[in-house]
Amino acid sequence: EKESRVENGKKEVVNRYFDPEGKLALEEKISYRADGTMDTYWRMQHQIAEETRMERKDDLVHFYKKFKGTEERDDEKWKGDIITTDQMVSYVYDHWDEIVAEKDLNLRVLIPSRMETVGFSVEKLKEAGEVEGKKTVVMEMTPSSMIIRAFVDPIKFHYEQGDSKRLLMVDGRMSVKRKKADGTYADAIGQLLFNYEPILSPPPIVTPQKKKKRL
Repeated sequence: EKESRVENGKKEVVNRYFDPEGKLALEEKISYRADGTMDTYWRMQHQIAEETRMERKDDLVHFYKKFKGTEERDDEKWKGDIITTDQMVSYVYDHWDEIVAEKDLNLRVLIPSRMETVGFSVEKLKEAGEVEGKKTVVMEMTPSSMIIRAFVDPIKFHYEQGDSKRLLMVDGRMSVKRKKADGTYADAIGQLLFNYEPILSPPPIVTPQKKKKRL
């Protein structure tokens, strides 16, 4: 569930994720500056009661995390190629021609739970994909660090072929977690499908006819 609005040149976004039982699992609130870069970020991972925040001041991004009664803080120098996970889809659209031309796209993504940015490369796979009978262009996002690649698998984004380029599926690590048999939570690996409501034409405007007066 996504809500967004623009006020005084700043974009405000609220994202909510629900578990299979319909219970709120994670929510995040993000404020973007007029140039499209992140200004402030707040997230609550309700499944594990983890709160994280990020805020930009001067040339630094400040991190805060509260988990199991422990509070942690850190900071990192801000760079121009840093985005939030919320911006991933639009970032690919903005660099579509470069990726389709098989040029590697390098960027850094804010990972609030790790209190740092992580480098990724995005490339177009040569093989086409398919989602519910629709042919897709598959973009793969892979961690740049060999160490992180050892325990984080690539994430695949399936975009519909043709002019629409709609995101149809994300295949890989999910934002929400899965509940194990013992009641604890672990990272969820799965497929997230997107459905789009058809745009209906507005009803025709009917001009009321004047009633004729009887003589």
